[in-house]
Amino acid sequence: MAVDPRTQFERDYDQYADAIFRFLYYRLQNRERALELTQEIFARLYQYLAGGKTIEHTKAFLYKSAKNAFINEIRSKKESLSLEDLMDSGFEIQYEAADAESLSMQREAVARVKELDEPYRSVLVMRYVDDLPVREIAEILGERDNTVSVWIKRGVEKLRKIYG
Repeated sequence: MAVDPRTQFERDYDQYADAIFRFLYYRLQNRERALELTQEIFARLYQYLAGGKTIEHTKAFLYKSAKNAFINEIRSKKESLSLEDLMDSGFEIQYEAADAESLSMQREAVARVKELDEPYRSVLVMRYVDDLPVREIAEILGERDNTVSVWIKRGVEKLRKIYG
């Protein structure tokens, strides 16, 4: 028995929307644009389902769509103002001491990961930020599981060297 497209869409949205948003936000560092792209990706998913098409691996479909949306965003080189840009220009936000320390550590970790070359950067983010298993990362990237495992191992080694 076929599932109603709206029911499937709602289930998929509830299950994956936060993860897709985090995937995009980490890469864009712009909350509003990440939300917009997340909405666009799920709108495309609904159109796809409503058109009578089926998706065998929804999570992989959504991550591939998010990756493509990110690439298109970078190619279009849209100018945007991020929170980091505001803070660099002198805008200050007051934080609790514990939050400031945590935020500082998070920023340092993000900066260190950004120093990595592709594909190490992407696979580490998908594995440790997006919490995807190796098999799904391989499916998203169109690579073999073993290749992705090696990239993760080498990426971690490179991060250890960067951190000293």
